[in-house]
Amino acid sequence: MLGVVLSIIGSLLCVYALYANQFVVLLAGHVLLGIATAAYTFMRFAASDSASERWKPMAISLSMSMGLLSAFLGPSLVGVVKDFGGVIPFIGSYLALAGVAVVGALPVLGLRLPPASKKGQQATGFAESLKVLRRPAVWSATACAGLSFGFMTMQMSPTPLAMEYCGFSVGQSSDVIRWHLVAMFGPSFVTGYIIRRIGTNTVMVLGLLMLSGAGVVGAFSSELWAFYVALILLGIGWNFGFIGASSRLVEVVAPQDAPLAQGANDAVVALVSAVCALSTGILFGTVGWAWLSLSALPLLLVLALWLVVSGVRGRQFGYA
Repeated sequence: MLGVVLSIIGSLLCVYALYANQFVVLLAGHVLLGIATAAYTFMRFAASDSASERWKPMAISLSMSMGLLSAFLGPSLVGVVKDFGGVIPFIGSYLALAGVAVVGALPVLGLRLPPASKKGQQATGFAESLKVLRRPAVWSATACAGLSFGFMTMQMSPTPLAMEYCGFSVGQSSDVIRWHLVAMFGPSFVTGYIIRRIGTNTVMVLGLLMLSGAGVVGAFSSELWAFYVALILLGIGWNFGFIGASSRLVEVVAPQDAPLAQGANDAVVALVSAVCALSTGILFGTVGWAWLSLSALPLLLVLALWLVVSGVRGRQFGYA
C-alpha cells in the first residue's frame, strides 16, 4: 500500500512538473515511482509467503503472469489517454498511471495475510544475517535472476534499431517486440507447474540455455525469422530464469532471513539491469548487434554449468 501511495504522489508530481516546466520536480516524481516499482516487485514474494509449500512456485508464477495483461492493456491505455493533456505531452500517461495504482490497490485492501513471523529474529543480528548471502544456493539464484533480467534488457532494447538497420519497418519491429512480451509473461501460467514437476534448478538451467540460444540466433542471422526466434527465446528464457531463481530463493532461505535475501536479490537485479541498459548503446555503437548478442554468452553458460554441477552434487549428498 505504501508503494501505491508513492506511485500516486509520484505520478501527480510529474503532472505538475510538466505543467510548471520544472525538470527537477519531474526527477523527484520519478524517484518516487522508482521506489513504488521496487515495492511492486516484492508482490511475487508476498504471494509465495501466503501459499503453502507445495503452491509457492505456482504463486510466484501466477503473480508474474499479470505482466501479460499489462503488455496488452498498456499500449491501448496510452492510445486512449495520450491527448488528454492537450499540447502538453504525457499528462494523460501520468494520470493514467495514478489511476492504475488506485485500481491495483482495491484487491489489496481486502487482503488478509498472516502476521509476519518474529521467530528467531531476535537472536539474529544484521551482520549475522548477511552470512546467508554467501551461501552458494542463494548467490547462484541471485546471479541467475540478475543475468536473466540484464541480458534480456541488453538484447531487447536495441532490437528495433537493429531491425531498422536491417531494412525492416517499424510495424515489423513492433510485432517482434509484441511477441517477445507474450513470450516473457505467457509461460507464467505454467512455469510454476513445470517447477513442481522438474525442480527449480532444472528450470533455471533451461532459462539460461534459452537466453544463450537467443544470443546465438541473434548473432548469426539478420533475417526476419531470426529476430522473431531470438526475441521469443529471450522472453521464455527470462521467464524461466527469473521465476525459477525467485522460487529457488524462497526454497533455500529461512523465513527470518528472507527479507534481507529478497531485498539483496532485487537490488542486484536492478543494478545489473541498469548497467546492461546503460551499456547497450555503447556496445551496439562499437561492436555491433552480433557481438552484443554474444556478449553475455560465457557468463550464461558458466552459470548454467555451475547449476548443473551443484544440482548433481546436491542429489548425491542429500543437500540443496
